[in-house]
Amino acid sequence: MGISTIIPNFLYLGAARDTKNVNEMKQFKISHVISCAGKLHGESDYKVLKGHLEDEEDQPIIPFIEEQAYHFIEEARLEKGRVFVHCLAGRSRSASVILGYLLMSKRLPLSQLYYTVLDRRSIILPNNGFMHQLMDFEFRLLANRSMKSGEWTTAMLNRVKPDARSMGQANIQLQTSDTCGHVYLRKESQVSEQTKAYIDKIVTAEEVVNSFGGDDDYIRLRALIESRRDCSQAITKLRKRLCIRLQESTDSGLELRQLEPLITWDDIKSLICMKTIQVLEQDLFNMSIP
Repeated sequence: MGISTIIPNFLYLGAARDTKNVNEMKQFKISHVISCAGKLHGESDYKVLKGHLEDEEDQPIIPFIEEQAYHFIEEARLEKGRVFVHCLAGRSRSASVILGYLLMSKRLPLSQLYYTVLDRRSIILPNNGFMHQLMDFEFRLLANRSMKSGEWTTAMLNRVKPDARSMGQANIQLQTSDTCGHVYLRKESQVSEQTKAYIDKIVTAEEVVNSFGGDDDYIRLRALIESRRDCSQAITKLRKRLCIRLQESTDSGLELRQLEPLITWDDIKSLICMKTIQVLEQDLFNMSIP
């Protein structure tokens, strides 16, 4: 099956044998590896955390996630690294570690996280013991249980929960953009209609106008566009002001983040950046931006 992308440009899931494929590991620019089981090939090429976990129902897995894996993945994120989590088949142990990490980092219902990961790697099936531990972990973190016992087995057999696609799962890919001043979103596949509707709702012409520093800024930007001169700095300042306004008014996009398990405020800012250009071109200036 090969390596599966869970969070583009950051978090990957697979089997021990995938580490033999040096080209694929290089293609994904893997810098950190969590090895839950099986032989890791080329170990010296990566920063490595070993779990030594058995795929048994009585194997404790939450302590490893909470005390080691979470911090290892977060350190990689801060270093702008990319993490590959593997076990023997990329099905049970490694999937459980990723689900535990997402529970801790996203604080979203286990059911949403599970179906999102299943959508991205269709063979995952943590053993019953791991899933019950994750359900207890969810209750400890969120005071809620979002999955029923055994639901994961049915989900795997059906490949995806009937309404999972309607949960607004957006496959997103991130890259650094100097012009935007922060993360810039590039679509790996279509952004969900739910996400588009949310961005359309919050990025209005009125909000964009109110984000100008004053009438002079508006007039200056219009003049730059009309004369087909470089306006990237002016637009960057405008988008930064707009993002600050919207971060405060939307509580960092809380409404959307609750609906879409893997989307972050940085992703939302990236979409705001793109939508701002559309508003300027179509609603305010009625001309293309050079």
